[in-house]
Amino acid sequence: MRQDIRTLLEHDGVINATTRPELARTLNSLRFRGELATVLPNIYTLPGKEEDFTTRLAAAAASTRPYVAVGRAAARATWWPELDCPVVGLAYHEALVVRAGFEFQERYIPPSLINRSGALPVTMAPLTVLDLIPEMGSNAVDEALRRRVVTLGQLQSALAMTPRRRGNVERREIIKDSRDTPWSALERQAHRVLREARIKGWVTNLHVTVGGSTYYLDIAWPQLMIAAEIDGYEFHSTRDSFHADRRRDAALTAAGWHVLHFSSETLTSLPDAVTSLLRTKR
Repeated sequence: MRQDIRTLLEHDGVINATTRPELARTLNSLRFRGELATVLPNIYTLPGKEEDFTTRLAAAAASTRPYVAVGRAAARATWWPELDCPVVGLAYHEALVVRAGFEFQERYIPPSLINRSGALPVTMAPLTVLDLIPEMGSNAVDEALRRRVVTLGQLQSALAMTPRRRGNVERREIIKDSRDTPWSALERQAHRVLREARIKGWVTNLHVTVGGSTYYLDIAWPQLMIAAEIDGYEFHSTRDSFHADRRRDAALTAAGWHVLHFSSETLTSLPDAVTSLLRTKR
C-alpha cells in the first residue's frame, strides 16, 4: 500500500474517495485486492476496522452528506461512552438505502438541538435521551439525570420542539414521572411509593459534606436529618463497595443523620418506616 494512503488512514481512520478524486482509482483497486474495506459508499478503511464504532463515526463525518448522529450513537459519542452501539444511527433529510452497521433516518432536527462542536454533528443530550426512550424507557432518563447531562426542563423543552413524533405520549409520561429526578429505576419506584403514601418534605440526591467527604443522599428530609438510601444489588457487587457503604453510613450517623436502607424487596415498607421515624423526630 502506498505510504501516503497508509498515513492518511493512520491519521483519520478513513479516506473519502469523493473528496480525494486523485486517489479514487487506487483506493478502489486496493479494495478489490482486499487491502482496504468500505465503511460507507466511497469511504475506505483498513480491513477489520469497518465494524469499529469510531471508524463508523469517522466515515459519517468524512461523508459529503450532512449526517447527524442520533440515538445510541449520539449518546455513546458524547455522554455515555460505555453504551453498546452495534448500529450507528444517522439522520439525514432524505431516505437512504440500507447499509450494514448503519441505520439511516429521514427526519428534520431543529438546529438548536444539534451539537456541531465535533467532526460529526450529534443530537444534543436532551434530544438524544428522548430518542432513546422508545427503546430503553425510563432507564435513558435515569442515566442522563444521574450523569447530570440534562435537566427535566431541557427534556421538556426538547419535547416541545419536536412535536407530533411517534412515541411522544410515552416520552411525556416518563418525563412527568421523572419530576423528582430519579437516578435509577429503583429510586423512581421509591419516589412513586412516597408520592402514593402522600409523604411530604423530601428531596432527592441531596449533596452533603461530612468530614471532608461529599455524599449524595438518595432521599432526604434535610431539616430532620433523615435519609433513605435505595440500594440495588449492583452497588454492592464488590467487597470494596460494601465496606465503602458502611464507612459512609458511619460518617453520616456520626454527623447526626439517621440513615435507612431499602432494597427492591423491602421498598413497600418505606412509607411506614419513614412515617414512624418522622413522628419521633418532630
